Amino acid sequence: MIPVKKLHGEKTPINDVEIDYTSNWHKIHLKSIQSAYQTSPFYEYYADEFNALYIEMPGRLFELNLRFLEYILKQLSVKTRFQMTEAFEKMPADRYDYRLCIHPKLRLNKPDETFTPVPYQQVFKERYGFLPNLSIIDLLFNEGPNALQILKLSCKA
Repeated sequence: MIPVKKLHGEKTPINDVEIDYTSNWHKIHLKSIQSAYQTSPFYEYYADEFNALYIEMPGRLFELNLRFLEYILKQLSVKTRFQMTEAFEKMPADRYDYRLCIHPKLRLNKPDETFTPVPYQQVFKERYGFLPNLSIIDLLFNEGPNALQILKLSCKA
């Protein structure tokens, strides 16, 4: 979890949520990721550029998330254009709302019916078996250039 600065009693637009750097959470994140993935086949290939995203220390959570998104898309060789909405849409009328697939409150979290994870090699697979939906970095660090193909096989047409 990334700590954020709270404005008590106020709703903060997602673009304005500031990251709280008073603790060394980013160093803890990086050490945890290194500990979990340093033996994965592609960790060393991606580690320097991935770690730089944390070291840059952007001020806003949205900016950090956007940097991670752009990094992952680049590593997967996915060329896409996306645009931000001008205003918050409570229920988008003309598209599927994927926000509920990752909602932090489990009671509101709904599975993505178009995605069935295809198993791939994971660092602790022998101990725990295949664990689906861990994270995109799990897939990237374990499968490298094959990650996009695994995602495509996991998507229902």
